[in-house]
Amino acid sequence: MLRIEIRKCLSDSEVMSTFEVMSQLRDIPKENYVSLIRAMQESEKCQLIGAYIPDNRCVAAAVFRVKRSLFRKGERELQVDDFVTDESFRSQGVGHELITGLKTECERENCVGITLDSGLQRVDAHRFYEKEGFQSTAFHFYLEI
Repeated sequence: MLRIEIRKCLSDSEVMSTFEVMSQLRDIPKENYVSLIRAMQESEKCQLIGAYIPDNRCVAAAVFRVKRSLFRKGERELQVDDFVTDESFRSQGVGHELITGLKTECERENCVGITLDSGLQRVDAHRFYEKEGFQSTAFHFYLEI
């Protein structure tokens, strides 16, 4: 089993260390990545965590924030906006370790649970989330304006 360290990405270099893995999920220009994360941290209070192997390579990352909703009767919940494990490290326990890190953040932030959206085409990811104990409870709709 891989030795994984989960840590918050606070410095610009730590944020940038997540780019390669995050770009497997999102089409983001490399030159805008750090400024985009910083803008999200400032305006949305987003946080970024990474899963690192001993050579300090980020092999999974997640962007999350704390929110309240009427659906949860105003309780705080951890909303995961982006979650990705490097394709070459899937099915090796890395994603599970990142979920464990998110659970720790959930407890630290006094949240009642974790919520996330996942694209309909990401069937393997859905199986992973269900294996980790997540339940599918809603559809996510979007209207472009």
